[in-house]
Amino acid sequence: MFKKLLILCFIFTLLVNIAAANSEQIEIVLQFPDTTVPTGVTDGYLSVYLDNFVDEIFGFQFVLISDRPDLFKFNFDGDGYDVTGTLLEEFEYIDAIDVEGDQSRYWFRCIADLPQIIGNVSGIVPPQQGGVALRIPFTTTNAPDTSLPYYCDLQIWYPTDFSDPLGNSIGAIPDTLVDTVYYACTEWIVDSCANWIEVTENDDYDAILIDSTVIGRLDSTIIQVIDGSVFLEIKNCDLDGSGFWEVTDLICLVDFMFNSETSEPCPLIICETDFDNFITIGDLVYLVNFMFGGGPPPPNLP
Repeated sequence: MFKKLLILCFIFTLLVNIAAANSEQIEIVLQFPDTTVPTGVTDGYLSVYLDNFVDEIFGFQFVLISDRPDLFKFNFDGDGYDVTGTLLEEFEYIDAIDVEGDQSRYWFRCIADLPQIIGNVSGIVPPQQGGVALRIPFTTTNAPDTSLPYYCDLQIWYPTDFSDPLGNSIGAIPDTLVDTVYYACTEWIVDSCANWIEVTENDDYDAILIDSTVIGRLDSTIIQVIDGSVFLEIKNCDLDGSGFWEVTDLICLVDFMFNSETSEPCPLIICETDFDNFITIGDLVYLVNFMFGGGPPPPNLP
């Protein structure tokens, strides 16, 4: 009997622990996976992945930053983002704001239904896992700085938040920011101050102004955002940085080897087929044989 009681107590404790663990599980994940892209991309698309395990999502926003716009930047000069076959395909409002004006930081705002009618909402994202929210257009340079690393970080920044079909925020925690300002009086009229200047708390001051602002921040136990990185692939003997082997690479190599004083420099002076640390006739012959003689492609760069 005593053993049975111990077993029942153990099972009860286990169930309680499982329930507590489930109540603290991540409910929403927004992420950009690490990816490798070639140089010279003019019409690439980056997928944004979304998991919402519990709640329906009516709207959300986020800011996406590329810390190396010289390598990788977002490009909304053409058709813009692509939602074909994605979770946001039925969303009525999607906006992308170029915050910095240099295509390195975009603020995305997405709403399912305009205007929203409670109880009659279309286009919402039902609970699901592994879905592509949308695809964001990007470009990569064809002339990377060879003295710098060939990768950039993509960071998800604030404001980032989510809402359900009733307009309730998902996973937001109110936080209070307190701002304290110190003032010193520079002109007194009897016991009243006629003119003030702002000073630091280490200076002599006559008055203090305390202001508080309530803001929302994400509850990291419920909402998880995962930044990504983009690695720029440098193809051996792709001298024009287009991401492909073309006749223009051969022309660029010939100009570099024989007409370097009169021609414009190639974006990428990289063509090592024997890895002897020099660009030689052997490398030129190798590339010609690949393009016109059925030879093997240039080997990968180490």
